Amino acid sequence: MLLKAVKLKKSFNSTWFKTGETPAVVDAGFSLNPGETIGIVGKSGAGKTTLGLMLAGVIKPDFGQIFYKGEDIWALTRRKRRRMQQHIQMIFQHPESTFNPKWKISRSLMEPCRLHKMPVSEDTIIKWAERVGLAEDVLYRYPMQLSGGELQRIAIARAMSISPAILVLDEPVSMLDTSTKAQIIRVIKKIQASTCAACIFISHDVDIARLICNRMYKLENHVLR
Repeated sequence: MLLKAVKLKKSFNSTWFKTGETPAVVDAGFSLNPGETIGIVGKSGAGKTTLGLMLAGVIKPDFGQIFYKGEDIWALTRRKRRRMQQHIQMIFQHPESTFNPKWKISRSLMEPCRLHKMPVSEDTIIKWAERVGLAEDVLYRYPMQLSGGELQRIAIARAMSISPAILVLDEPVSMLDTSTKAQIIRVIKKIQASTCAACIFISHDVDIARLICNRMYKLENHVLR
């Protein structure tokens, strides 16, 4: 077992005109095996993104545990947890918001390797661009010069550049047109087949999730079923 979530719960403070807390995720639990793709589906506001952020180690659950290869990630020291985060990478719904607009794409692609002190070269990032179906010239442009589909391909390449064991994909195709959606799904499948990475595919679209997932969970009323 690669990842295991046990009774995860997360709430947020309500807005100023309400009192108490608003639940985002209640009692979520599942397991993920190496190379497997699971789907987490649900309507907008069901808590899917919050669950993804917890699984990626970005936000801490109020209650429950997340085990990566048998280790409770929130029981680790900050240094060890940062090293662990190399192995669990997240792809977001709006890729344009995850790139520094002042950096060329080549620098953005190199940055994860630099942060994790991994070797990287221009030849390496050219190969990663090619693996997601992009030409080399894209690397020397700025984010504002690329389409949403191109940015999502670069986001996938950037995440995979540090060889994660798990990809958390939060609505990775919801903002794209039908043709581009199909292309991105093919890219994800191709990358997964060549790297054996496991995927957690978060989506409101059950039909798309069925195309890519081995099994699915439904997040309804903040409860994972």
